[in-house]
Amino acid sequence: MDAAHTAIQRGTFFSDGTVPRVTDKKTLRQEFAARLDGIHADARTGWGTALQERLIAHAEFRAAATVAVYSALPAEVPLALVVEQARAHGKRVCYPLTQPPDRVLSFHAIQEGAPLAVGRFGIREPLPSAPRVPLLEIDLFVVPGLGFTRQGARLGKGGGYYDATLAAARPAAVRCGVAFGVQIVDTLPTNGHDMTMDWIFTETDTFRGTPRP
Repeated sequence: MDAAHTAIQRGTFFSDGTVPRVTDKKTLRQEFAARLDGIHADARTGWGTALQERLIAHAEFRAAATVAVYSALPAEVPLALVVEQARAHGKRVCYPLTQPPDRVLSFHAIQEGAPLAVGRFGIREPLPSAPRVPLLEIDLFVVPGLGFTRQGARLGKGGGYYDATLAAARPAAVRCGVAFGVQIVDTLPTNGHDMTMDWIFTETDTFRGTPRP
C-alpha cells in the first residue's frame, strides 16, 4: 500500500501527519488542491479506473435511468468509463451548465460525440441548445468535490452550485460523491447550506453517508 493510502488509513491528511483541525474552508481548499496536484498521473489513472468500476457496479447506479455527471478537470476523478457504461445500458446521461446568476445548475442530455464547450470556470459544459433535462427527472448525481468525510460531508470549491442544485433536486435522487482516497478526512466544517452525500466512492472503498431524514 502506498504512502497516500497509508495516511488515509490513519485518518491523516496534512504533510505533518496530523488530523486536519482547520475550520477555515479557504485554507482547507488550498490544502486539498495541493494534495490533488501531487498525485502522479499513473496513480490518477489507476485510481480513477478502480473508482469508476466500483460506482458502475453499485446497485444505485444500475437502477438509475437518468444520471447526472460532470466533465472532469485534470485533477478531478475522471468519469469517461462511467459515461460509457451508462450509455451502454441505455441510461440518459446529462451534464451541468452554469447559468449565472442562478446557482442552480441546469442539466442537458448529451449523446456520444456531441460537443462540449469550455465554460466560464474552464469546465467543459453542454451547449445551451442541448436538450434540457428537468432537475426532477434525474435519478442519480455524480458529484465532484475537494474533500469528503466517510459520513457524507462534502467540501466543494466555494461556488455553492452543487449545494443549491441538490437542494432543488428530487429528494429521492441519489447523491454519489466521488473522490480519491487522499480526499477523505475525518471531519469537515459544514453549515446548514452544505448538502451531504448518500454514498462516497473511492478507489478502495464505498462509504454509506449518514441517512438523510
